[in-house]
Amino acid sequence: MTSGQYHPVELEEKWAQVWEAAKPGKGDERSVKEKFSMVMPPPNVTGTLHLGHTMMAAIEDTIVRYQKMRGREVCWVPGLDHAGIATQSVVERQLLKTGVSRHDLGREEFVGKVWEWKEEKGGRILYQLRRLGCSCDWDREAFTFSKPMTEAVTEAFVRLHEKGLVYRDVRLVSWCPYLNTALSDIEVETDEFDKPDRVRVPGYDKTVEVGCLWQFKYQLKDDPTRFIEVATSRPETMLGDVAVAVNPNDVRYKDLVGKELIHPFIQDRRLVVVADEHCDPEFGTGAVKITPAHDKNDFEVGKRHNLENITVFTLDGRINEEGGDFAGMHRFEARVAIEKRLMELGLFVEKIKNPKKMAIPRCSRSGDIIEYMLLPQWYINCEGMAKRAADACRTGELRILPDGSEKQWYHWLDNTHDWCVSRQLWWGHRIPAYRVVCEGLSQDHWIVARSAEAAREQAEQYLKRVSERTDLKFTLEQDQDVLDTWFSSGLFPFSVYGWPNDTTSLSKFFPTDLLETGSDILFFWVARMVMLSLELMNQLPFSTVFLHPMVRDSHGKKMSKSTGNVVDPVDVIHGITLKKMAEGVKDSNLKDSEIKRALDALSKDFPNGIEECGADALRYGMLSYLKGGRSVNLDINRIVGYRHFCNKVWNATKFAMSYLDGIPEEELLSNRESTNFADKWILHRCNVMIRNTTEAYESYSFFDAVNETYSFFLYDFCDVYLELVKPRFQQQQLDKEDAARTLFHCLDNVLKMLHPMMPFITEESWNQLHNRLHDNMSKDNMSNDNMSNDNMSNDNMSKDQVVDLLINQPLPLSHNKYNSTESERQMNYFLNTVKAFRSMLAQFEVPPKNKLEAFVKLGEETRFMANRLDAVTSLAKLASCTVVETMSDSHVSDVTVDGIVVALNPAGSIDFKKVLVKLNKRRGQLEKLLEGICKKMTMPDYQTKVPHEVQEQNKQKLEAHETEKNELDVAISIASKFV
Repeated sequence: MTSGQYHPVELEEKWAQVWEAAKPGKGDERSVKEKFSMVMPPPNVTGTLHLGHTMMAAIEDTIVRYQKMRGREVCWVPGLDHAGIATQSVVERQLLKTGVSRHDLGREEFVGKVWEWKEEKGGRILYQLRRLGCSCDWDREAFTFSKPMTEAVTEAFVRLHEKGLVYRDVRLVSWCPYLNTALSDIEVETDEFDKPDRVRVPGYDKTVEVGCLWQFKYQLKDDPTRFIEVATSRPETMLGDVAVAVNPNDVRYKDLVGKELIHPFIQDRRLVVVADEHCDPEFGTGAVKITPAHDKNDFEVGKRHNLENITVFTLDGRINEEGGDFAGMHRFEARVAIEKRLMELGLFVEKIKNPKKMAIPRCSRSGDIIEYMLLPQWYINCEGMAKRAADACRTGELRILPDGSEKQWYHWLDNTHDWCVSRQLWWGHRIPAYRVVCEGLSQDHWIVARSAEAAREQAEQYLKRVSERTDLKFTLEQDQDVLDTWFSSGLFPFSVYGWPNDTTSLSKFFPTDLLETGSDILFFWVARMVMLSLELMNQLPFSTVFLHPMVRDSHGKKMSKSTGNVVDPVDVIHGITLKKMAEGVKDSNLKDSEIKRALDALSKDFPNGIEECGADALRYGMLSYLKGGRSVNLDINRIVGYRHFCNKVWNATKFAMSYLDGIPEEELLSNRESTNFADKWILHRCNVMIRNTTEAYESYSFFDAVNETYSFFLYDFCDVYLELVKPRFQQQQLDKEDAARTLFHCLDNVLKMLHPMMPFITEESWNQLHNRLHDNMSKDNMSNDNMSNDNMSNDNMSKDQVVDLLINQPLPLSHNKYNSTESERQMNYFLNTVKAFRSMLAQFEVPPKNKLEAFVKLGEETRFMANRLDAVTSLAKLASCTVVETMSDSHVSDVTVDGIVVALNPAGSIDFKKVLVKLNKRRGQLEKLLEGICKKMTMPDYQTKVPHEVQEQNKQKLEAHETEKNELDVAISIASKFV
C-alpha cells in the first residue's frame, strides 16, 4: 500500500474493529444524562440488505451520532424480523429445488431449516450494518422470534384478549392460495387494468386472462325458455353461485324476484333471484351473480337474504367437490373450461373486452391472485386503538415528518378494519389459544392463556361452570396457526427493553424519542406500534416519526429481488466487477427469462462494474438525495462523486496538518484573534456552517447538512483558504501562528460536523490531527519521518494510538465572536475579481501554461484590493496583476458584479476567430435547450400534472442555461472586437 493514499476499505475495516471493541453505542440505563432512544426497523431475514436499507442506516446512524455528540445517553437498538410469510416462502422455494416440500419434512424439522436460514442471512445483515458504520447498542440486538420476544408476544395477546379486543370469528378473509395463508387487507396489493391482459401467477404454468367481463345466462327453472344474464370478472366463482340479485326498482326483473334458476353444472343447487339495493341497474345487465363464500359484497347480500355459503375452492386454489365436473382443476384452468362448456350449452353471451377499469387483488408477497375464503380466524378489534392513534397526531402529541404525511395516517386509521392476525404458517409465534376437546361440549370452546398449564386450569373451571358432571375428560389442542409478523414487530419499541418485565432499561429508554422508517410501511408497522403501545403501555412509543422516501434504481424502478435490480451496499463499499454481479444474479431465485433481463440491465447500468467507494461516500451520497419527494432514483455515479470528495477530505487534511509542525499546542488552542482578513473570513464561514448544519440535523434536513458541510469544506476551506494560506507560512512567526491556529480550528470543527454522516474518514482524520497536536508537545510518540506530509496512511496509527473516539466529542457551537459580515463582504469582493479572471481565461480557452498579465481598475475597495493583488495573481493563475487608472483598448476587459473592471493582455495567446466560432455554436445549443424547456413549462396542466420535483429541476435548468447564455453574450461581444 502506498503511504499516505486514501484507501477507504482498509481504513473503514480498521475503525470498525476499534468501534466493536470500544462499544461507543452502548446505552447505559444508569446514566443521569438526558436520553435519546430509538429502535431500528428490523430488516427481514429473507435475504441481505440492499440500497433501500442503506438509506435507513445512513439516516439513523447520522441521527444517533449527532445526539451522542450533543451529550445525550443514546440507545439505538438493532434487530431482525423473522418475517413469517416471506421467510417461510423463501425457504420453501429453496427446498423445492431439491424436490422436498415442508410437508415431507414435518413442522418441527422444517422450522429447524428456517432457523438455519436465519443464522446464515441474519449474520450477513448484521455484518452489512456494521460495515456501514452503524453505532448500535449491539448487546441489545433483538430478534422478533427470540425467547424474550415470544414471551412478550404471548403476554400482549393474552392482555388484549382479557380486554375483550381479541376474538375468533368465521369471516371472509383475503387468502393467498400459493402461500396457503390468510392476509391482512394491507398485505393485498391492487393491480388495475383498463383493457384485457394476461398475467402470470405462481403455481400455474399458463398465463391468466384478466381485465374482461364474462357474460352468460341462467335459465329460469319454471320456464327454461327465459333467461337472466349476468356478468363476472371471475367466471370460476359461478360454481359457488346461490343467487342472482337485481335492484328492487328495476322494472325489467320485477316478475323474476323469488324465482328459481337452473345452475347449468350443479343440478341440485338452489339458485334464486333476490331483490337487493346492492345492484346498480345501470351497470352491465343490472343483474349480479351472488357467491357469498367468495366475494365480500356478495357475503353481505347473502346475510341479508339468508343465503347459503358454498365454498368451491380448496386452500391451494383448486376446485373442490362442490364444483361438480370441474373438481380437482386449478381455478384458472376451470375458468377456461367453464367458458368452453357455457358456449357448448348456448349459455355464453360474450366476453366484454373493454369494461371500465378493473382492480385485481394480489398477494404482496407472492403475486398470486387473492381469493376470498370463508374461514375461522383470530381478529383484533382496532376501532378504539385506531382512534387514539389518529387523535394523537391531530393533537400534536405525535408528529409525522415530512409535513403532509399525516394525511395518509388519517386515511388509514379513520377507515381501519379489524385486524386479522392469524396466519396459516409454521414459521412464527404460535397463537396462545387452546381448543377444549370434550365429548360433552356441543361446540368448540377456545381458551387464550399464557401457557398450556394455565389453559388447563381455565378449561377445568370452564367445564365446572357449564356441566354438572365432574368426570368429564378433555384434551387441549393449541391452535396450529401463527400470529401475523406485524404483531410481534408492533411491540418492538418496548419489548426490546424487557417488557413485560419492569426493567431498568424500560424505565430509562421507553418511550423512545424517534421512529425513522420508510414511508411504505406507515400503516403496516408504524400505526400498529402506536396502537399497541397506547393500548398496552398507555403511552405513545415515540413522539416523532420521520419517513424517508423509497429508493428506486436510476430508471425509477422499485428495487426488488424479483427483478434482479437490487445492489448490495457492501458491493458499493468494496467495489465489484460486472462478472461478479452477474454471478449473483445467476445464483438467485429468478426465472431464466428474468435472469436474462436482469443481466442485460446490469450490462447497461454497470458496464465496468462498481468502483470501490467506501461506506462514507455511500452514506453521504444517500443523504444528499433527501430533498423532498416520496422516492429517489439512485445513480451510483453520484456515490462515486462523493468518493472523490472523501479523497479531497483526506488530502486536504493531510496537507493542512503539514503546516502545524512546530506550532505549540497552547498556541493552536488559544483564543487570540487574528487580524488577517482571510482568517476572519474562514472563521466566519466555519461559524455559519456550524450553525446551519446544526439546524439541519435538528430538523432532519439531511440534504442541507450535506450541502452545508460539502460547500464549506470544498469551496471555502480547500479552494480558497488553503490556497491563500500557503504564502503565509513563509512569513513572520506571528502571522504563521495565526494561520495555523485558524487551520486547526476549522479542520477540527468541520470534521466534527461531518462525523455523523461520514464517521470513518472523519474518525481517522480527527485522530491524526489530534495526534499531531499532542506530538507538537512531545516528540516521544512519533519520529520525525512519521511527521511528514505522508503521515496519514491507513495503517500507521494503531488502536492504542487512538486519542479518543470522535463520537464522544461535543459538537462545536456557533459563537457570535466569529460573526464577521465585513470579512464576508470583502472576501466576496476579492473572489468576484478572481472569478472574473478565471471566467475570461476559460471562455477564451487560454492554456494553463500561458500566464497572462492582468489589470484591474478598482472601485470603492481600492485600498483593500491593492494589498491583495498577489493573492489574486496566485488564485487566478496569472503572470501578474496591476492596478491601473484606465484600460488599454488592446486588452480584453470585463466588469465584475461589484463594478471592478478587469482586463487581460492577450499577447497572442488567444485565437479569437476560433473562440468566436465555439462561443456561437454553444450559444445556438443553449437556445435550443431553452426553447425545449420553455415549451414543456408552458404545456397545459403543467402545474398540476407534472411532479413538483420535475418542475423544480426544470426551473433550475432554465436558470442555469439563461445564466450561461448571458455570460456567452458578454464573451461573444468581447471576442468580436478582436476579430
